[in-house]
Amino acid sequence: FCTLLKTADPEVMAKVGEGDQRWIVNDRSDGKNVGSWHWEEKDLTPSTHDALKDAFEDLAVEGPLSQDLSFTEVSEISGDVTVAQRKGKIFCYFDIKMAIKFKGTIDGEKVGGKCQIPEVDHDGVFDDEYDIIVTTTENGAAANRAASVIKKSGREQIRAVIAAHFKKVFAD
Repeated sequence: FCTLLKTADPEVMAKVGEGDQRWIVNDRSDGKNVGSWHWEEKDLTPSTHDALKDAFEDLAVEGPLSQDLSFTEVSEISGDVTVAQRKGKIFCYFDIKMAIKFKGTIDGEKVGGKCQIPEVDHDGVFDDEYDIIVTTTENGAAANRAASVIKKSGREQIRAVIAAHFKKVFAD
């Protein structure tokens, strides 16, 4: 490299401050970000909120003890989901909070409740490193059994649905 500098012809080299075209980056008239070199962001918050609401609407709880339990709706959802691209690399970062209602019948008794997810983010979504707090609206043996089923089978299903959604976001 040093040899190259010593032998380079000073008449051919670009000079600082003289506006040599080899050193000037012009904006493209078509506005295209060639090779995704510059930082671009896309807000996927509304579409993610809608997709998660749709995914949990009237979704039957799976598992051997689930009986007649289903997730009915995402009653609360907040947080941001952003996909960014820089130098050809794609990044997805998010932090969401949500509550999912469930209801059903166990041993002839109607039961209901909520699964509260205080935080799921891009660091823990695929490692199941986030809490899902299960509460019931009723008291009694049937409500306790429903909570047990949701804790055993429902939490896994919730994590699988959320992970599947974000795998799709990363793939797209």
